[in-house]
Amino acid sequence: MCSLIQDDKNVAYLTHVSEMEKKIESLARITAILKDVIQNKDRIIARLQQPYSLDCIPVEAEYQKQFSELLLKAASDYGALTASVADFQWSQNFRESPTIWGEMLRPIPVALASCTRYFEAMTAMRETFATLQNLRVGGSSYSSPSTPAKNHSPRSECVTPPQWRGEATFDKIA
Repeated sequence: MCSLIQDDKNVAYLTHVSEMEKKIESLARITAILKDVIQNKDRIIARLQQPYSLDCIPVEAEYQKQFSELLLKAASDYGALTASVADFQWSQNFRESPTIWGEMLRPIPVALASCTRYFEAMTAMRETFATLQNLRVGGSSYSSPSTPAKNHSPRSECVTPPQWRGEATFDKIA
């Protein structure tokens, strides 16, 4: 219980009214931008397909490569933007009372705290595995060969990577 109270204090600012108002304003701006993109999709697609037509966008020579890559990325992201429109339209039509919003938002701080703990645990586990691998490999970076070396021993189904053969075992290290 004490942990839940601490978690609520740690993430309470995320659900504060002023923070929620900022997020609503941000969503409204993004929604307006996305509506403009969707309404002008044909013009945007035409420009992306023919970037050197008469109505081209002037770009300094040193930035043309980056700008071209940006336009290609924008074209590929267009599908995702189109799919997101339904979500934005839903949010604009969401006219529930503040109590409903409160009920919907109440579990968020606990879920965020849980995600934070999970992320910290995964990070610690990753660091532990990296440490164990460094101990096992001897701190050297290794690259495994494309095909394992042929092992003619009777236990040929158990293949030891070549870079580990002849190294000290954990018993010898301890």
